[in-house]
Amino acid sequence: MKKITKTYSMSTAARMGQAQRTVEEPISLEAPALLASGRLPIDVALLQVPLPDARGCVSLGVSVALAPAVLRIARHVIAGGARRSGQTAIELIDVPEARQLVRKITRKATNLTFDMSSPTFDVEEDLCARAAWLYYGAGLTQNEVAKRLNVPSVKAHRLVARANRLGLVRISIDAPVASCVELEDELRRRYKLHECIVAPEIDDDPLAMRTLALAGGQYLRLAIESQSHAVIGIGHGRTLFACVGMLPHMDVPELKFVSLLGGMTRRYVVTPFDVIHRLAERTNAAAYVLPLPFLANNAEDKKVFLAQQGVAENLQLGVDATLRFVGIGTLGQDASILSAGLVEKNEFDEARRLGAVGELLGHMFSASGELIHSSISTRALSMSAPDIARHPTVAIAGGLSKVDAIRGVLASDLLHGLITDEKTARTLTK
Repeated sequence: MKKITKTYSMSTAARMGQAQRTVEEPISLEAPALLASGRLPIDVALLQVPLPDARGCVSLGVSVALAPAVLRIARHVIAGGARRSGQTAIELIDVPEARQLVRKITRKATNLTFDMSSPTFDVEEDLCARAAWLYYGAGLTQNEVAKRLNVPSVKAHRLVARANRLGLVRISIDAPVASCVELEDELRRRYKLHECIVAPEIDDDPLAMRTLALAGGQYLRLAIESQSHAVIGIGHGRTLFACVGMLPHMDVPELKFVSLLGGMTRRYVVTPFDVIHRLAERTNAAAYVLPLPFLANNAEDKKVFLAQQGVAENLQLGVDATLRFVGIGTLGQDASILSAGLVEKNEFDEARRLGAVGELLGHMFSASGELIHSSISTRALSMSAPDIARHPTVAIAGGLSKVDAIRGVLASDLLHGLITDEKTARTLTK
């Protein structure tokens, strides 16, 4: 009696194998869940991949959701890689090595990247990646995605949305937008900036949050990938928090991120817009924090705080950072430092009475760029205003409600660069 061995593939039709000894069956899109359940045992997995690139990454092709699930449970894995000659190199690797391989897998397309570098995979996240690929890469509608994945249309929509939130999707457009380039040139000239990015608007948010998050996330990713900075200083706030959410998962353990100001409220509660920890989780980089409130109670307490062991060193690390990425705060009622409880309303009102229109790292500025010495700026636990200008500081801010704040900070001549949205840029150049 001949032994029948079943093999499974991503093909859409079943066919009989050589000498009737092998049956190849199509495998459904629910296979990852089936594999995880243990009901579909795999003895040997044959994985066809190109040889690793210079970073040790390989592409899984259409098997982006299936291969990790197979590699987890297979007793043996045979990995095949295409050489330049067109021949195939077959290498037998054991399961621990295969699992290590999974951690390095990245699925790439011309202008779309799915980051699969997280050390753990869950079936739902794999499904998110597949839905995003079908929607953005293959150009299917959400209804078509739902049919392809055999899920309700509502779930297809949620899968694509979750893929965006998880940072699995990054979209880049190589061709510059002419009107934005003109605005960038004008802003550089008018405010003596070394670099400026004006992002085309893609949302109706008054603060252009998604527009800024995409532009800021791309800027930060490129800064990290350039390997030009050993230390990057980070502010906090809603906009920076959204930017980090657009970053892919990266592995840069040699990089240091340092918080540029205290991130706790007066009641020692961490602000919901604290960026540094989320950034460290995304990049596997070292995070240096200032375990301090945003404001000291008075000038004497500020001296005591800054003299504490570890605090002075971390503060100096921020001063010496070759890039600082910060937000600009408004003095309107919707200001994040006010809503997060970092300052009290009476302190905020005092700064406005003194003529402050914008805030940068706890320092207050007038419409003409002059430093306003309010009770907030004199007690803010951050670097001094002159130190801000010592190394490149790039601010990201947008929305018509922030125009006065941005204009005031730009007038201080402390910024090296600005990232903003198209509508805000047009207003700033009027």
